[in-house]
Amino acid sequence: MSNHKIPLIPNEKIYFQNQRPTGQRRSHNHHRSSDGSLTSHKFSWLLRHSAAVAQHMDPDGFVGFDVLLSQLKKPGCSATKERMLEFVATDQKGRFEVRGEEVRAVNGHSVHFCDNYEVVQDPPEFLYHATNNHAVPLIMGGALKRMGRHYIHMHGAPPPKTSVRYRILRIRPPRGHVFYRTKNGYFLCREDIPAEFIEVLN
Repeated sequence: MSNHKIPLIPNEKIYFQNQRPTGQRRSHNHHRSSDGSLTSHKFSWLLRHSAAVAQHMDPDGFVGFDVLLSQLKKPGCSATKERMLEFVATDQKGRFEVRGEEVRAVNGHSVHFCDNYEVVQDPPEFLYHATNNHAVPLIMGGALKRMGRHYIHMHGAPPPKTSVRYRILRIRPPRGHVFYRTKNGYFLCREDIPAEFIEVLN
């Protein structure tokens, strides 16, 4: 594994476009199952948002299964490499990739910068982004921003299934912005997208 120094974002908390009110904490129950076993949510969180794990990543975002297991050695948590490989194999969105004894999340990082995506010379006429109700007025009053992540994440088509608490934005890619594509089909952009290029679909 490379000894390349991995840049980290100091605050690994992820927020939507709006800031959470002071004192309000996000529940982490989705990281744990009732019997204490490792969940796919926790596995994904470690690969995307854990500063402790990111310190061991190479420049492409790969990290050893042994590193992940070392972070999970806590009472009541039963985690194995086989369980992690099961998450990779059953993930229908292609969010993870295995390379020998290492694994990575393909996109969505907040603490590790993976700059190995394909540059898109001609992005689609429209891209789509899911956000929450509270964020819409802030976005439409200014711009869609990266916030705690390295990129704005967008879809090439409207997401097929969306929770009732999410809103779908249709985006006309601004000229001059650089867009990237991940291996599992997401479109990314590091630059703010002004509201004039955005339409709220629902």
